[in-house]
Amino acid sequence: MQADVAISGAGITGSALALALARIGFSVLLFDAASSRIRRSPGFDGRAYALSVSSCRLLHALGLADLLADRSQPIRSVVITDGRAGEGAGPAVLTFDAREIRLPSLGCMIEDKDLRPGLLDLVAEEPLITHISPAVVEDFEIGNAAALLKLADGGEHAAGLVVGCDGRDGRVARSVGTSRLERNYGQSAVVCTIQHQTPHDGVAHQFFMPPGPLAILPLPGNRSSIVWTESAADASWLVGLSEDAFMRDLRQRFGDFLGRLELAGRRLAWPLSMSIAETLAEPRLVLAGESAHGLHPLAGQGLNVGLRDVAALTEVLAEARGRGEDFGSLSVLRRYQQWRRIDGISLAMATTLFNSVFSNDSEIMRAMRGVGMQFLNIAPKMRRALIKEAAG
Repeated sequence: MQADVAISGAGITGSALALALARIGFSVLLFDAASSRIRRSPGFDGRAYALSVSSCRLLHALGLADLLADRSQPIRSVVITDGRAGEGAGPAVLTFDAREIRLPSLGCMIEDKDLRPGLLDLVAEEPLITHISPAVVEDFEIGNAAALLKLADGGEHAAGLVVGCDGRDGRVARSVGTSRLERNYGQSAVVCTIQHQTPHDGVAHQFFMPPGPLAILPLPGNRSSIVWTESAADASWLVGLSEDAFMRDLRQRFGDFLGRLELAGRRLAWPLSMSIAETLAEPRLVLAGESAHGLHPLAGQGLNVGLRDVAALTEVLAEARGRGEDFGSLSVLRRYQQWRRIDGISLAMATTLFNSVFSNDSEIMRAMRGVGMQFLNIAPKMRRALIKEAAG
């Protein structure tokens, strides 16, 4: 089978890119390592995503307006605090409010079990996309006019461009360039959903503690997504606790501002590390999403960076085809690399710095954090600039 573009990886970023390219006339092969049945399972992985305003606009453009209206929760403000478990928040509080930048929200929260099937439904309806599942790209050969992809089951397909959306350890990701900037944080994020007695009013909370941040992110109804960062050993221990013991530990950090808490669903632990590709493009090969820049989940920017990759790559390829250029050539793909490389690296460095500054128990650092947060409270122009950046 032959197509204009082959995408290895049918997660959120890969599926969104396939749709975006198909909508402007590119034929697409979408290779999915998981079966469609697993992808559509309500309990696929328990995650939820904090989508920026720009990500929401992109998904609207792809045809997900109704899904976002029905299944997402607007984030109206973010409250950032600092403290220790069992002692509550310190005196410094920083609030990012959508009203400061004259928007109804800073973005929205949506669960993976809703977003992923919604994208797959649109993929199935798009005649220019051939979704092959399950399928693993095992090897490929780059030619002058096309790339030949070889699948694990022996199948072979050709495309003018191969896009790696198969994760930081994917076959395509590890074939572009010679090295990656990597760091193991020694932390894991415990992810779960809770039900609470009091409405959250669309407010997200980021509570920084010495082992790592606790994010409380609003979901539809009286529910919130929890992303609780601890050392890798402690995170594994927390996942293995009984439900009562886990909730007892969570309540100690969470507090009682949302009333009675109950666990709603599974607990999962995700190891945290950074992996940034130093090169995003080679002839007929390009990386997007987690394959290009794997970030710490602090501030929830990983998927948003991937969706910005989707928008940028789609624009670059559309302009190249409009000018009659070979859209798989290195000269074209370097435009995308130049556009997206700085964003990925700067966010990786920023999240690493924030994690280092906030994930410690030094009294000096705690005092400096408090001063910094108080300064932003009295510097509205700088605060609004940060709010706009966070909203995308």
